[in-house]
Amino acid sequence: MIINTEQNQISKIFKKSEMGIKVDGLAHQMMIDGIYSNKVNSVFREISTNARDSHIQAGTEVPFEITIFHSQSNPNFCTVNIQDFGMGMSEEEVLTYLCNLNSSSKRDSNDVVGCFGIGSKSVFSLTSTYTYECVKDGILTKLLLSKDKNGTPNYTHTVSNTDKPNSVLCSFAIEQTVPRILSAIYEELALFDIKPIIKIIKNTDDVFVKEVYSSSISRNIIYEPQDFFPEVVETEHFYIIDQHNRMSFIGDYFQNKHIACGVIGYKLDNYSFSNYYGYNSVKSTVGILPKFELGTIKFGVSREIVENTED
Repeated sequence: MIINTEQNQISKIFKKSEMGIKVDGLAHQMMIDGIYSNKVNSVFREISTNARDSHIQAGTEVPFEITIFHSQSNPNFCTVNIQDFGMGMSEEEVLTYLCNLNSSSKRDSNDVVGCFGIGSKSVFSLTSTYTYECVKDGILTKLLLSKDKNGTPNYTHTVSNTDKPNSVLCSFAIEQTVPRILSAIYEELALFDIKPIIKIIKNTDDVFVKEVYSSSISRNIIYEPQDFFPEVVETEHFYIIDQHNRMSFIGDYFQNKHIACGVIGYKLDNYSFSNYYGYNSVKSTVGILPKFELGTIKFGVSREIVENTED
């Protein structure tokens, strides 16, 4: 996404210097933990947005994948893999974009959503350790990111040859139930033009069972995008969203999403466009979401809410 910037002219009488930032645990906490109010939703939105953007850049429309490994002994604990099959990342790209805050390669195009250079590090808001496995042109770069005792993020990485195709895999473990994770995926990725296949693995020795409109998590399940997400029709100015297949434990999409910019839904403070356009979750499963092009509205770094401006 292209970011609009304005620069003020400063008199030549003054000496101009760039301000810096002290990189420590507190700074990272403020820039990652501090900006997200709904951390679970935000992590799935941010990492999945990167996966979607990579597929757009690579020109592929195949789904990316979200795999949830469900612990049988502890239902409140899951390991999550989010993997795309797009551009991949080289060692240099991994160290530049995954290991530095505010470093982004997506500020020259509105075809992609990312731009702030923070989303790939958002996992630190949920856990102190996570990994990336990135393949590009036959080279595999494995990256381990973790926080030290002072809360300062560190990383180690290895590089090796591989015959795997270009891809990026982000893995992390969190204390959340499967229904809570599925709710986050449903709410945050509903408007994506490239949506994920979702796999829930309870028993690694079991086979997958394709589920349609079911909330069962008693066995290994695979959800195709069309069987999990709401039906979305995109027009010039609106998204028309039909939630008739919404699972019982997933909340109403329009409770927290009032407008759309790009493929992301946003919340508005003290005002609901969905109510304005006559949506009533009790009477209907269909609602309308006004759509804005990237660059036409301002939203916070967390992407959770649209900023109120005089315009």
